[in-house]
Amino acid sequence: MLIQHDERQKLAFIEKEIRLAEWEIAQIRERYDVFSNSKESLYHAIQDEEIPGHPAWEDYIVWKNKEAHIARLRQMARREWTTFTMATKARSSKAI
Repeated sequence: MLIQHDERQKLAFIEKEIRLAEWEIAQIRERYDVFSNSKESLYHAIQDEEIPGHPAWEDYIVWKNKEAHIARLRQMARREWTTFTMATKARSSKAI
């Protein structure tokens, strides 16, 4: 049962990290009144000088990196979930 608990903790941690990164993106969107889900809206607003480039460029880079981080975390979560379900099935088949 310890393995199952550890696997659940990993999944919970990954989910928390995803929520944190999404919250940070939401803060950037709110800061610049960019309410589309596309960081490219911020990029174009900077390019068109609708908003000052500093610190908007840094926030654009953070947004871009957070999206990549979320993608990696979701991939990790899928792997962990697959491992968790396979281990659960193996334990339940041994119990029979």
